[in-house]
Amino acid sequence: MRTPAQRFHCFLDRRALRWLTVILLSMTVAFTPALAKDVELRQLTNDGRSYLEFGSGCAPAGDRVAHYREVTEASRELCVLDLKSGKTQKVSGVGYPFSAVWSPDGSKLAFLFANAAAASSEATLMVWDAATGKTSPTAQKSPVNYLFSDDGLNRPYWSPDNAHLAIRLWRGDEQYDYSSVFVIPVDGGARVELAPNNATNFFSETHLINVWSPDGSRIAFIGRDASGLSQVWTSDPKGLNLKALTKPIDGLWGLAWSYDGRQIAFTSSEGRLEDERERGYSDVWVMNADGSNQHPLTDGSARAIEHRTYWMIFNWTKDSRYVMAWFGKPDEKADERYNGFDFIDAHTGEIVNAYTNDIGTSDSFQSWNYWADSWDGKRFAQIGSRYTVRGLRGGEQTREDRRSILRVFSLTDRKMVDLITYRPEQDRIEVVSAPSWTPDDRHLVVTRRRIISAAENRYESDLYLVTLPWAKEAEKPAAPPTDGVQPEVPGEKVECAGMVELFVQHRRAAEAAELLPAAHGGTFTIDENRNALLVAEDAPNLEALRKCLTAVDRNVPHIMVDVLVTELSKEANKELGLDWEFARSRFGGMLPFGPESTPGYMLWQGVGQLDEKFIGTLSMLAQKGEATVRANPRVLATSGKEASITIRRTDFFLYTSGVDWEGRPVRSRSDISADTILKITPILLGDGRISVQVDATVDSFTFVGRDDLPDTTRRQAVTDVICSEGESIIIGGLTQQERATTLHKTPILGDLPLLGPLFRHTRDQSRESTLVMFITPRLSAPGVVHAETAPTQ
Repeated sequence: MRTPAQRFHCFLDRRALRWLTVILLSMTVAFTPALAKDVELRQLTNDGRSYLEFGSGCAPAGDRVAHYREVTEASRELCVLDLKSGKTQKVSGVGYPFSAVWSPDGSKLAFLFANAAAASSEATLMVWDAATGKTSPTAQKSPVNYLFSDDGLNRPYWSPDNAHLAIRLWRGDEQYDYSSVFVIPVDGGARVELAPNNATNFFSETHLINVWSPDGSRIAFIGRDASGLSQVWTSDPKGLNLKALTKPIDGLWGLAWSYDGRQIAFTSSEGRLEDERERGYSDVWVMNADGSNQHPLTDGSARAIEHRTYWMIFNWTKDSRYVMAWFGKPDEKADERYNGFDFIDAHTGEIVNAYTNDIGTSDSFQSWNYWADSWDGKRFAQIGSRYTVRGLRGGEQTREDRRSILRVFSLTDRKMVDLITYRPEQDRIEVVSAPSWTPDDRHLVVTRRRIISAAENRYESDLYLVTLPWAKEAEKPAAPPTDGVQPEVPGEKVECAGMVELFVQHRRAAEAAELLPAAHGGTFTIDENRNALLVAEDAPNLEALRKCLTAVDRNVPHIMVDVLVTELSKEANKELGLDWEFARSRFGGMLPFGPESTPGYMLWQGVGQLDEKFIGTLSMLAQKGEATVRANPRVLATSGKEASITIRRTDFFLYTSGVDWEGRPVRSRSDISADTILKITPILLGDGRISVQVDATVDSFTFVGRDDLPDTTRRQAVTDVICSEGESIIIGGLTQQERATTLHKTPILGDLPLLGPLFRHTRDQSRESTLVMFITPRLSAPGVVHAETAPTQ
């Protein structure tokens, strides 16, 4: 029998055991992260120094991850992790690499590199080639404070063909005073400045946007004039065909090109009250890619301050349906009361709210610092913090119990789900920095950081792969075949059950589908890889669809177009029988394309045959210097399709750029290019004649003086003419006059005072020339006729 003392000690032991159990359980809870169901974590790096930033992360192929690795407190290096082998390769030297961005095909990685993150340092745009493993610079150095921003806003933007990079560079004394948008060839070559006459040009106040059109032919950016008004501009990569899409607007900050290339979204203060514009409050607007149909999607203007809303564009969803944007709502004192994130339907204006953060009245405060949209555009990942707010009913408000959270919003079911939750004060772990989706959208790469000492700013960070809940469902194996049906063997053709393939022989399947009657719309699927239409075998319209497809799937003729662009003197025009001053010549009547009072307007001289005598005369005139052949290309085009030819001529010129300190002239070299651009669309008509649409642009050099750089003169002709096969279309009439004064003098004697004029003289030269284009279309093979008259194959 136990004594009272023994019973007391036994009670203490049991009591201690219970407390120990509670402590152990609390420790287990504290150090075990709250993972949602079916969420898994796998560590990718184990050096305590690796982390992601905006732009870095998974390559488009999903086989590599670009990340930064800390070397010292003030330096780091850019690395690429191979997910298959687990090996890490250094991409940059030790210094300060930033704004890393993968090319669309994942073969290259562009980034900016500086020796240090300081204003005294200089940064260079670099490109790492995955095939060779080499890193090389693509642009000259610029001060790092002109390139760097903490949130990575100033980043390079890849062209869709992986050949060019667009970037914003500052050109003034102050970082945000004057900037330009440049296009830089990746494989070398001179950079091109877009819209240099604007006071400043930039892309957007957000970083994850599309500035290139999907076909890479245009770049969108914001240009601001000296008065502070801004416009949306587009240009081609060469800096040509510059176009302002909007009128000058106050408060134009963000823009993004839709993924299908049809629309551009931008934020604007247009239509807002004056005090709203002063505060930078803006709405979301959209317009067509050519600038037409500009209209707002949101209307957050109100006279009462607490009823106002303002937005800032993030990007488009991948299906080009929604514009993603942050929003904010002020209180009656104009302080921020609400903020959140919206998906705005670009067609209907419907707003789908992802989350709203109520500041000041809710007992929960949220701060979401990092985000990323999935590759399919259906989900949106966020990393941030959530706090419990104390003191709502009086007294000073405090935020306590911080939770570090990774969550995902699904646009399909319109729900936000927390996937990972840490309590940093207890767990000593948090998720930080920008997440990155894998291309299959089944995983996220995140940065998980272990807190050593927050007061001393000591952390250990590594990369982790997060397996998302829907990944396991997608990876479930297919059910085994039943009823003796064997699985598909690679390399063997297996017909899709219940489907019929209608192959298109003479054109692309998508083109054939556009020619089919509207009644067949939605009854088939286009298989672009096999160039076929897939139709259900029991479809009631199968035979009718087959007949219609046979009718539109005819052999499309090809047309060979010869183009001769010449520069003819006045005497050469007369020798060839081209008289642009009278209504008649050997090629028939002329039709002006502009008012007759307009100097140098373009004329269509007519259609005729270029016989052997004509060619011989032109050759003789070229030998005498009276004619110059600017271009003589030949192109084979499909009837109804545009064919384009671009020929660039670059010459090196010396000119006097100034004088040195002793007054001696300084000679410099300049590279000047002149382009010949021909866009021709031939169409074979039913009667055998050919309709030719021509857009020809020819640049040439015009010299003014011996020591001056030449001017570049551009001449353009746009016309639509019908001719017979083998006949030539003659376009001309644009006359150019060159005048130059040349000084001849005897050395030394010609510079003597008073007597100098006796030993020097000037000579004035004048030359008049006319640009003439001869365009001759021919069928690529004899006997080819229009599709409507061709026999059915």
